[in-house]
Amino acid sequence: LACQPMDISGSYSLSGGSVLKASKLQVEASGILNVQGLLEVGGDFINAGQVIANAGSISLNGACLPAGATIKISGTGTIANLTISSNSGQSFEIQPGANITVTQQLTVTGEPGKPVQLTSANGQASNIQVAPSAQVSQSNVVTNNVAITPTVTPPVTATATPVPTLGDA
Repeated sequence: LACQPMDISGSYSLSGGSVLKASKLQVEASGILNVQGLLEVGGDFINAGQVIANAGSISLNGACLPAGATIKISGTGTIANLTISSNSGQSFEIQPGANITVTQQLTVTGEPGKPVQLTSANGQASNIQVAPSAQVSQSNVVTNNVAITPTVTPPVTATATPVPTLGDA
């Protein structure tokens, strides 16, 4: 897209192909984005609708913004493979209410002396969740109130059923 914005207000499916260098991804409340290929976003990732990338990859790299810029990440989504990278020390700011789950591979990479910065927009703790079987790779990363945490499956609780005894007959 040569650093042009991508705005989704209907339904869009990326089936096996690639969309490279979207300067900003904006998924409106009525929008549904289904990624089964590679989506590269060089700026803000703003999701008010649905992002489904169970079989796809999303790369957030700040390539369309100047060195040191802040890139906003918002919304909910399940992403198979998520890469957050910068070679110029950019900050990726997790917005309040963001809920991102990575199911296969999370890669966060900066450069020596110019680390990627993962920060919380409001100063409160934010999370990027990873599935128990997902791989995580981090290099040259600084976090500020952002944690990369495993998703937790609640334990199954069983209800005990009384067993009748011979005296209960």
